[in-house]
Amino acid sequence: MPTFASRSGTQRHGYSHDRIRQWRTDRRNAGLPWSYEGFLQEPGFCMHCRAAGTFIAGICWSDVRGASKYMEIESPGVPMGIAELLEREGPRASDWENTYLACAACAGTGRAIP
Repeated sequence: MPTFASRSGTQRHGYSHDRIRQWRTDRRNAGLPWSYEGFLQEPGFCMHCRAAGTFIAGICWSDVRGASKYMEIESPGVPMGIAELLEREGPRASDWENTYLACAACAGTGRAIP
């Protein structure tokens, strides 16, 4: 499964970047572990998708002639990831969009399943 980690997953659950930053600062000042991974574990977020509930599965775009293109990311037979494909096709592409799959570890919820 392709992976994509994003801190925006925590925003989906009501945790702003400022709130996470404050949590980490408070923990560090108290001499406690203050890693982002530690933050994810405390409220029970999924560590696999980092609370996002999804992974980028592929991309779709239109080429210079307007033809629709689609490619799964990191699939068998696909020799490049999204960064390489964007570098190659990006200057000539329009309507670039990511496609997503639900995280299998949390069933797309972003929360750890006990």
